[in-house]
Amino acid sequence: MRSIPLLAVAAAFASPAFAVDVAEVAPDPRISFRVNAQVPIEFSLIDARKGEGGRLTPVFSNYSPRVVLDDGSELHCRLSIPAPQRSVAPGETADATMSCSDVLVAHRDGTRFEMWEGRKRVALGRVRVEALQQD
Repeated sequence: MRSIPLLAVAAAFASPAFAVDVAEVAPDPRISFRVNAQVPIEFSLIDARKGEGGRLTPVFSNYSPRVVLDDGSELHCRLSIPAPQRSVAPGETADATMSCSDVLVAHRDGTRFEMWEGRKRVALGRVRVEALQQD
């Protein structure tokens, strides 16, 4: 049996034919928001008169629901509703930001979430990744 020198094998794998182009590596599909970062969102407040859960009264800035992401992770977040709107009534949809008590990991193709008050689902929403790509 003939042996192949180890140096020859290493040189063959170091040739350009085996090189990996760094540009071919896919970007990370996740975006991490640090604690208390302003996360752009869109959410719809559920009207309690039209089904299970929901609210009868509007929410304002500093509203602090429990947020459950589509991957099942739970966060406590605080909403900031921009002027001139300042509040969102049941049945309405609004753009806002939320800051959370823990790191929020979103997907570039959009992360959906639910807002809860105790055992009652009060809103549905999504992280507005496209808002980040415009900056």
